[in-house]
Amino acid sequence: MLSSDGKTAANVTGSYSTGPVRWRNASKSAAEATMWLCETQASGMVPYWHFVGAEKGLGEDRRWQTVGRTYFDWSAQHDQHFENKRSIANIGVVFGQRTQLFYQHASDAPMRQYMDGIYYALLEGRFFFDLIHEDRLQPERLSKYTAIILPNTALLSDQQCDQLRAYVKSGGSLLATFETSMYDEHNVRRAGVRSRGCFWNPCRRPGDRNQGQCVLRAHRAAASDPRRFP
Repeated sequence: MLSSDGKTAANVTGSYSTGPVRWRNASKSAAEATMWLCETQASGMVPYWHFVGAEKGLGEDRRWQTVGRTYFDWSAQHDQHFENKRSIANIGVVFGQRTQLFYQHASDAPMRQYMDGIYYALLEGRFFFDLIHEDRLQPERLSKYTAIILPNTALLSDQQCDQLRAYVKSGGSLLATFETSMYDEHNVRRAGVRSRGCFWNPCRRPGDRNQGQCVLRAHRAAASDPRRFP
């Protein structure tokens, strides 16, 4: 779930083909399309069902209409279970929008791979987690989380670094990977002492951009604390 302060977040689900050839007038299987809509609803977002194409006549595929109509008829009967709910996740994953747009790792790996890796690790581990936008790191927003994860969030401002330090000082756990915080919000590499980024990382060598799996872990108390992030 994207933590958005209770604001509506819609997920657009298309019924058309998403393969190499994007056929406009085609329909996904009912089971797959319904699964997408259910995942949207379960995450706290609002499903938005649409179709691309306006052809009329011979060959028009109308199966998509039945899928949407059936799902929304069901959803309308159970609205009470989806309204006025809040996330119970105690782990937050920071979504670095500037990093996604402007940062390029030396390995030329697509930035989405870092987010995808954390996403699937948490998903397969059955952890509840929220995605937190990088501009929503204020203490009052982070206080509900026992752990915050930054998947190679390379671009962070000084203010964002201060907010994350304050979170750790208040007892939160932090896991930061690769070049997290090595650049400021303008994509300028931090120099001097600041070249270490916001968080000192003992496994990183100066000037090494490819020190994979470098992780800083700060946690709140003794290892015996069962609430700490594993």
